[in-house]
Amino acid sequence: MKLPKMSPVVARYAVQISIALAVIVLVWIIYRRFRKTDERKDTLDADIKTDKLTHLESYYFVLADKIQTAAEGFGTDEELIYSVMQQMKTDSDVLQLIKAFGKRSFLNGFGVAWKATLTEVLNYELSAKKLARVNEILAENGVSMKF
Repeated sequence: MKLPKMSPVVARYAVQISIALAVIVLVWIIYRRFRKTDERKDTLDADIKTDKLTHLESYYFVLADKIQTAAEGFGTDEELIYSVMQQMKTDSDVLQLIKAFGKRSFLNGFGVAWKATLTEVLNYELSAKKLARVNEILAENGVSMKF
């Protein structure tokens, strides 16, 4: 069975529709990635053992600010993120950092604002290899949590 030839106008519209659909799918995928909520959010306070925190509660906000600074704009300062993670000595430290980070606003390099949790930021900003390094640092410190 032979298909009829497509006119150049129809072919051009088919290409334009295909591109538009690809853009829509890409935007949807990015949207879904940032819409994921931290699974532990509801039980975060209950899981934090204050006697297991190794820093003052206010210091976790300083550390969260450092991660935000590392992630904003073009590029990511992975070394700054690693240095923050090296200060996490217990699971409660990580949970308190997640709590202090909350859901923060960011401007990406294109001037588009978005809100994200610490988990979302790390998963977006770091490659799989660099995220594995974060988890390795935590494991070396005796922390069982992973990003």
